[in-house]
Amino acid sequence: QAEYADIRIERTDGDVYSLSYHLPGYSELLKEVKDGKLLLTIQQKGSARFGQVRWFWFGFWPQDDMNAPESAGASITVYVPKDAKLSEAVLLTDSGDITCEGISADRLKMTDAYGDIDLLDLRAQEMEIKLESGRLEMERVEGGSCTVADEYGNASFAQVTLSGDMQVHMESGDVCFRDTVMRGLELKNAYGSVDGEQAVFGDMQISVESGDCTFA
Repeated sequence: QAEYADIRIERTDGDVYSLSYHLPGYSELLKEVKDGKLLLTIQQKGSARFGQVRWFWFGFWPQDDMNAPESAGASITVYVPKDAKLSEAVLLTDSGDITCEGISADRLKMTDAYGDIDLLDLRAQEMEIKLESGRLEMERVEGGSCTVADEYGNASFAQVTLSGDMQVHMESGDVCFRDTVMRGLELKNAYGSVDGEQAVFGDMQISVESGDCTFA
C-alpha cells in the first residue's frame, strides 16, 4: 500500500487561499481545474499515478487504486483566510498525519487509516472522525455534534464544547476528557481506560469491557 502525504490545514492572516507542499524527488504534484474544482495529484515521475488529493471547496480524497511505492516525507499544507467559513471539509488518507488548526466549517469529516489526527482551535457544526491506527487529539474545539471511531490508539479531548452529543467507539486505547462540556456522551471502549476531569455531560453512557473508568 502506498504511503500518503501528511495533510495540514491552517488559518492565515491573509485574505486568499494558498498552498505549499514538499514531495520526494521521484514524485510530482499535478494541478488541474475541472468543473470548478482544483485537483491536486501526487504522481510518481514517469509512471501511472498512485495517489490523488482533490480540493472540492475544501475536500481531500485519496485514489482507491494506489499501488506504487510509498511517498515517505510528502506533505501538503493549505492556508485558509482567517474570515473564511468552509461549508464542508473532507479529508481522507491511507497513511499520514492530518492537522487542522484555526479553521471554521459547517461539516468536518476525516478518515485516516495509519496516522494521527490533531484538531486545534477550530469550530465545526458537525464532525465525523475515523482512525484505524493512530492518536486523536482535539483541543479548544467548539461545535454541534461529533462522532469518533478509533480502532487502535488513544483519544484526548481538552477544552471541547459541544451543543450536541458526542459518540466515541474505541477498540483499544485510552480516552481522556479535560475541561469539556457536552449535551450528551455515548462511549464504548473494549480495551483501555477512560478518565475525565472537569467534564460536564447532560447525559452520559459509558461501556468499558477491560479497563478503569474514573471521573473527578
